[in-house]
Amino acid sequence: MKFIIFCIFFTGTVAFGQHSTVDTLINLQGLKLKSIPDSVFNKPATRSLNLGPGNVVFYPPLSAIADSTNELSELPEKIARLTKLRSLYLSFNQLKSLPNSIVHLNDLVILDVSFNVELDIVNELDKLKQLPHLKTLYIVGAKNVLNNLTLIKKSLKPDVKIIASFDDLLQK
Repeated sequence: MKFIIFCIFFTGTVAFGQHSTVDTLINLQGLKLKSIPDSVFNKPATRSLNLGPGNVVFYPPLSAIADSTNELSELPEKIARLTKLRSLYLSFNQLKSLPNSIVHLNDLVILDVSFNVELDIVNELDKLKQLPHLKTLYIVGAKNVLNNLTLIKKSLKPDVKIIASFDDLLQK
């Protein structure tokens, strides 16, 4: 039996006010999902969505094994409904592209698309360039990353930290 876990974290007082905020983390790691449940998109205040694997074992310098993964082949356009999303973890899925609507995730700071081996990051650069607050991009094991790393770095803002190799992961 699979359980979908929704966790809510209280983060304290908002600056310039006395109201508490609630950050919602949706953790759907390693559930072998082929699609994202519709209920996820009904939570627009979600700050973090984790659709990555369960446990991952790294075998530097060349490989990593995840014991349980999701099997998402596409990220739906309705991801843009999550207007407060700050982190999106999609590693170890089967994505081939990112939806056009990803450009509407204006608060996105962290995007992890590592080990989506058919996802060609170069083809996604026009979308990634439009994410105004992106600070960290994980692309280890994505298609054509190392051959195009200079182009990827030049295409994104200089303050975006790109994690493109096992060495980068180990240094983090």
